[in-house]
Amino acid sequence: MEDKAYPMCFACGRENPISLRLDFRADAERAVAEFTPDSLHQGYDGIMHGGLVTTLLDEAMVKAVGFQGIEAVSAEIKVRFRDSVPINEKVVISGLVKKRRGKVIFTEAYIKNGQGETLVRAEGKFMQVNKNKMSKGKIKMNRDEAYKLVKEKIKQRNLVKHCLAVEAVMRRLAERFNEDVEKWGLAGLLHDIDYEETADDPEKHSLLGAEMLSDLGLDDDIVYAVKAHNHAHGLPRKSLMDKALYASDPLTGLIVAAALIHPDKKLASIDTEFVINRYGEKSFARGADRDVIASCSEMGLELKEFIGLSLEAMQGISDDLGL
Repeated sequence: MEDKAYPMCFACGRENPISLRLDFRADAERAVAEFTPDSLHQGYDGIMHGGLVTTLLDEAMVKAVGFQGIEAVSAEIKVRFRDSVPINEKVVISGLVKKRRGKVIFTEAYIKNGQGETLVRAEGKFMQVNKNKMSKGKIKMNRDEAYKLVKEKIKQRNLVKHCLAVEAVMRRLAERFNEDVEKWGLAGLLHDIDYEETADDPEKHSLLGAEMLSDLGLDDDIVYAVKAHNHAHGLPRKSLMDKALYASDPLTGLIVAAALIHPDKKLASIDTEFVINRYGEKSFARGADRDVIASCSEMGLELKEFIGLSLEAMQGISDDLGL
């Protein structure tokens, strides 16, 4: 498949007067091009500048991705120099796709001299994007995409409902604190994304999830909030979002349990006082850690207000929760 052309690209653009004019072709599973650096491309005398060498490798990898019909941006590049790239000598640059995980594409690239010796090697991660969803260099995941990911990664329906509940509470708290509702909602919806994958190794819970979300390009503050919500890791809760997610996670379970002991098993039939009374019964819903719930004080919220806001949020999605 033809790669999309960008005429002003520094690496390959035909309308950019200072472009490197790289011309990649598809060769089996690789993107391949030749390039002869000249004196304008050197750092130390006679040696191509390392930053420009990295540009060659980056372009090779993104072209390999592009030849598969995927539009992507660089997320991470690791470059290993085995030797310098001399000027005025032709080199061959090649890139290939190694594997994919969701929207993350893992790649490799090489620069070889005329004798076929590898001078420089790179490994990269590229993020598949929709150009219309790019904003100031950030890669956006919308709510529908996040929910689709949850349903792909989590098969237990009750756990999906738990994620929906935490999302609703996080959105309500964001409103309360005049924070980014969409961002807080994503943190809530995705917080247990690795739960089933780490079921046999709970020490990895939230660490794997954070890594997954980082690879998918989510904002660092969402990634950290997800990582820190598992108190087993003892990570400090730095932001208001961290504190909100940490406290909301067990409270949603307590509220569900409270609704289920009511005769009609409906969230609409219980109120804040009912939940507070259940909170005070230490033998009730033991899995809902009272100390973690009480950490709502870190947000400057009294327990009654925190429970009230959370219950209100969950009542608003009662049909989705089956309650």
